[in-house]
Parts: sequence; structure tokens; C-alpha cells
Amino acid sequence: MLLKQVVPRFEVVPSCVNEEAIEAEMGANVDSVALVKRLAMTKAMDVSRQYSDCFILGADTIVVLEGRILGKPLDADDAVKMLQFESGKIQQVYTAMALVVDSELVGQTLTETLVAMRDLTLDEISEYVATGNALDKAGSYGIQEGARSFVSWYQGCYNNIVGMPLCQVYEMLLPHEDNIGEVWKPGEECWNKGKVKRTPSNLPL
Repeated sequence: MLLKQVVPRFEVVPSCVNEEAIEAEMGANVDSVALVKRLAMTKAMDVSRQYSDCFILGADTIVVLEGRILGKPLDADDAVKMLQFESGKIQQVYTAMALVVDSELVGQTLTETLVAMRDLTLDEISEYVATGNALDKAGSYGIQEGARSFVSWYQGCYNNIVGMPLCQVYEMLLPHEDNIGEVWKPGEECWNKGKVKRTPSNLPL
């Protein structure tokens, strides 16, 4: 898991947020940036109510192409159609993160990465979808799980495409390292250990 490269000890706690209901509430012409930021915030707040005196990191990632938000596919057929739509085009990948303690927002970030997908054949798409790696990913692909050859170039943070921009996580957590306990500092040979007063938690994307 990517987060272990920045914080070696944490707990994954799924939220009970109904993402589809939030998207429906925001309307058909919902702004993609506003949506991803609200989802990350809502997830973090939801879990924070269950854990007092804890740092909660909520995150959400979406793919946007030609103004259309591409979430996770409904099934294999939907994944094929989505990848056909993405083929040969440049998309935007957004990840929003919210850091919350006791239902109080203490940090927030938004990261954008441009991803150019080469022209894909139907056979390539079908073979990839058959692996199952497309079914739980926004945009129906995981660049770290067999789809690296689909991408001709990208501009921005690679880890954002994977699912968590580590540089932004580091910058958001660093001011709180005395409370979080261990935050890795680039160039150091070991973890920077502070007093563990709270337990960092991370929500799944």
C-alpha cells in the first residue's frame, strides 16, 4: 500500500458514505473538482465520528474525460466500453484528500494529473478486462496493474494515477508529526519518531 511509504503504521477503516447519493444530490452538471473534494471530506468526517483523538485521512479519486466523470465500471461490458471511450484521448485524474481530527478539518489537498492513452485495440481491451483488474478502478484501469502500456505519457504525479499522491500526503501530515508519531523524511535512513498521541487512519479510495 502506497501510504506505508510515508506513514508505516495506520489502520484502514471503510466509511459508510453513499457516494452515488452525494453525486445525485449535486446534480447532473456537477463540477468534478467539487464532487471529489466533497467525497473525500465526507468520508473523513464519517469515520472521524467513530474515532476520537485520531487523525483520519479521507481520499477519493475520479477520472474526467470530455467533461464526463468516469467512476468504477458496473461490470466487464461497461469496463470495455469505458476503455474504448478513453482510447486515444487525454484524461484528467483528480485525487482529493482531507485530514480530519475530531470532526475538524486540519488539512486538505487536490491533485491533478493528465494522462494520455494511446489507441487501444478491442483485443487489448478485452484481454485486460478479463484479468479483473479493471473492475475496481476509476476509469476501468490500473496503471500499476497491467495497464502501464496503455499510457503514452502523463503530466503530473504518477502516484496520483495509482491512487494516492504521496508528496501531498507528506506535506499535509508533516506539521502534525509530533502527534502522528512517525513521518518519513526524504533522505533519512530511518523513520522520524515523535510522541504517538493519535493513531493515523486511512480511508480506501
